[in-house]
Amino acid sequence: MRIGSSLAAAIALLAVCCLVSSSSPLLGPYRAAEAAAAAPDPVGNANPASTLLAPGTTSLDLSVESLAATDCAWSLETAKPYAEMTPFSGGAGSTSHSTHVSGLDPSPAALNRVYVRCASDPSFALPLIYRSIARVNPSFPRTANLWGQFNKKSAEEIARVDLSIYQSAFNGIGADLARQVRTLNPNVILLDSFNAVETGGLPEDYYLHDIHGKKIEVWSNGVYRLNLTKPYVADNQARLAYQLMLHSELRYDGMFFDNVMTNQSWVKTDMWGNPIQIDANEDGVADDPATLDAAWKAGVFREMSEFRRLMPHALVSGHSMNIREPGIAERFNGIGFGYTPSDVIEGQVPFSELWDEYSLWMTTAVEPRITFFEGSPPDQIAYGYGYYPWRDTPASTLEFARTLYPYMRFSLGMTLMNDGYFAYEFGDMWHGNYWWYDELNFDLGRPRGPAERSVQGIYRREFDNGLVLLNSTWQTQKVAVGAGWRRLKGSQAPRWEFMADDVAPVFAASQRAQIKLYDSGYRTAAAPFFHAWNGKSHLLPARTSASWRLTIPGKDVYSIDAWWPAAPAAKGWSTAARYEIWINGKKVATKKLDQSVGGDVWHRLAKLRLPAGKHTVVRLVCAGKRPCAADALYLRSKARYNDGSVAKTVVLAPMDAIVLRRAG
Repeated sequence: MRIGSSLAAAIALLAVCCLVSSSSPLLGPYRAAEAAAAAPDPVGNANPASTLLAPGTTSLDLSVESLAATDCAWSLETAKPYAEMTPFSGGAGSTSHSTHVSGLDPSPAALNRVYVRCASDPSFALPLIYRSIARVNPSFPRTANLWGQFNKKSAEEIARVDLSIYQSAFNGIGADLARQVRTLNPNVILLDSFNAVETGGLPEDYYLHDIHGKKIEVWSNGVYRLNLTKPYVADNQARLAYQLMLHSELRYDGMFFDNVMTNQSWVKTDMWGNPIQIDANEDGVADDPATLDAAWKAGVFREMSEFRRLMPHALVSGHSMNIREPGIAERFNGIGFGYTPSDVIEGQVPFSELWDEYSLWMTTAVEPRITFFEGSPPDQIAYGYGYYPWRDTPASTLEFARTLYPYMRFSLGMTLMNDGYFAYEFGDMWHGNYWWYDELNFDLGRPRGPAERSVQGIYRREFDNGLVLLNSTWQTQKVAVGAGWRRLKGSQAPRWEFMADDVAPVFAASQRAQIKLYDSGYRTAAAPFFHAWNGKSHLLPARTSASWRLTIPGKDVYSIDAWWPAAPAAKGWSTAARYEIWINGKKVATKKLDQSVGGDVWHRLAKLRLPAGKHTVVRLVCAGKRPCAADALYLRSKARYNDGSVAKTVVLAPMDAIVLRRAG
């Protein structure tokens, strides 16, 4: 039996692929010349070609073209002999044939195989594949995972993530496992992913060059930016993404396009910090920024439109799009908000700006809308330890990143103010962390309406089974919730956790102390990596001191930890920095620490009961002949945030959130 070469060629092409992220070599080129050189198939140009179908599809109108005037027929599931197939209803004795294919299985777990033969060459069977996507409506919270490492996870663990985005050429989900996951969670969405602007293994003319003819590395060593101002490069990217979907036999519901950047004139340096001048039109002269951006945008839009043509029912999401830019809303079902919640917490992005952008995505994008948030720890952690943070971040600092619960809660609370999906990751340098939190185990059910905002800047949204409160302000807020609510029951987050940095009015130091910048920077490619908290630290001369006067929010047992940077200068710092803890003027604990080593981690000073209020002082005494670094403290209570208690009122820290359950 001779099976058609179209799908087989696509699969063979992709068999040599590597990772589809921006950090590894990518797919081989779609070569139109090579395709044209191959002997043409007796029948082809199917419409629709192999693709995803709308939810619940049981039949479709199919047309094909044959090389010779002939009759054609089709069969489902197996490539039956021509005589046993169902004849096409239109086009007998011609080269254009049409029919209505019925009997398709509408289940999202079912792959429908359609075969076409023609009497002119009955040994050849054109294979086509179709699958209906699911019509999903998961309950809340809706969870997501971007590029997670699921190879050691069970079907049950994978199924509790409502939106999973894979890199199929690297760590994709198998067909059997995908069916199990869809059975366990009928509302699950599985997406593949593809880099919109970078691909490896292509001819030299596919790449963007500088005025010296050198390819440009923007994100990762050995990965080069494409020249999307060339239409054939844009078409190639769309076809590669389409072929990737076919290679997986349509087990994914659509495609996540990373780095969908509609301009490029902002690129002034490569990833190594070397200045570059882009020469997209290859005339040896630096491009005019406006001309470059216009041609680049046309190429990106061409890529997205071509993929939409090939996969009209696929769910399409991505990174880096601007929903206010004309042409974006009609091409995408959603976006991954990469770490903007932490940017809001750190004052880099106004809360109102993120709120408005989220609302626009949830009202103007293509339905169904699948926008998701990627929460993360502070930028100095997420971006501060190079391109291999799992290797270069101290182990305890990695755990701190996972367990900094206020950052997680704000991201989750922001997500739940609308109908998006939630993920929490290390950051842009390390995606897909399978971090799970108490709040994700509670089924909120369906929302009873949109979020409401109080005059105090507290957002409130009720669900069938619970309530979510979000503090969008920089002030601690005491919120009257009303009767009928309880905190969740969980063991993870402390009731109180906060940092005290070396800034007034909390901090005071000798006038001889110097404020020093100790920071290796963000997205730095090479070690050493080091960070004072928020970049700066006070350097205390020998025989001086500094102190932090702490405001303890509630009486409890607290752990107290200290941070100093792993700066190269630290080798000359004190080996016996003395931390003292004072309560109501009485010294209750002392800890000596060697600051010449062990920076960029939290060091335990003590664990003891502290009274509420401003009765606790931590003092750093720099005895000896070497200086000391007075940087930041970190406190966590023994009491739990989710302790199951009645919650008629709730105290919310700045930029924090809480999920409550209905009592009873």
